[in-house]
Amino acid sequence: MASKTDMYQLSYGHPNEDGKYQINGMLITKAKEDLGNESVVTVDMGHRYSPVPSLNIDSTVFYSQYYNTVMEDQRRLVSSDEVIGQPTQHSNIPVYLDSYNDDLDVKNYGFESAIRWTPFETLTFNTSYSFIQTEASCTGYTNCSADAVSGYKTKYIDQPAHYVSVQSLWDFAPGWQLDLWYKYKSEVSTDSYYAAPSISTVDLRLAWQHKSTWPRVEMVVDGFGENAYSDLPGLAPIEETIYFKASWNFQ
Repeated sequence: MASKTDMYQLSYGHPNEDGKYQINGMLITKAKEDLGNESVVTVDMGHRYSPVPSLNIDSTVFYSQYYNTVMEDQRRLVSSDEVIGQPTQHSNIPVYLDSYNDDLDVKNYGFESAIRWTPFETLTFNTSYSFIQTEASCTGYTNCSADAVSGYKTKYIDQPAHYVSVQSLWDFAPGWQLDLWYKYKSEVSTDSYYAAPSISTVDLRLAWQHKSTWPRVEMVVDGFGENAYSDLPGLAPIEETIYFKASWNFQ
């Protein structure tokens, strides 16, 4: 479910003797009265192959059908009486209504392959590749048209299709661990608002623990060496983040 905040905003009225004047506008969001609960049914089938004890290869195909998927209708100008039951006579306040409904039909399908390899007792590699294709459709709303460049239908369709992950877990010395995690997400090539470049990031974790009864001290770097980037269009930029933490397991 998306979240948002209703608001007041500045609007321009008709020009008068002094030119244009500003008045507060009101934005209100409501859901249709019989909004259903969103649910999903997924069918998947997988296979595991272990040619040697140190190597596992897993493959999975899946299909998911979503029901009562929530979407937002196009904003329209209404009277506040239509929304909150208060008359607007002698009032110049413009009221805009956003409404949620459950008329979006969504399904996705794809496959994933994951490999876990432990060449040495102190070193493990986890790799995975995923392909996901999403289809969405709706009728009766402006953003449901085939050439729509924004809206919930387009947002579901224009998603990355390819994901790659490579992770190494290395106990390189007594009490020391070094983990590296590479992640890749393919570009979204489209003429819509949701076009996005491919993203590759590397996360790093360095940990030290003298013995099992001692606290573990960790340094974690998210987006190692990366410039600020946005995970999706319109979202806040993500910067390289470094933090430290200590944990102690009582036994």
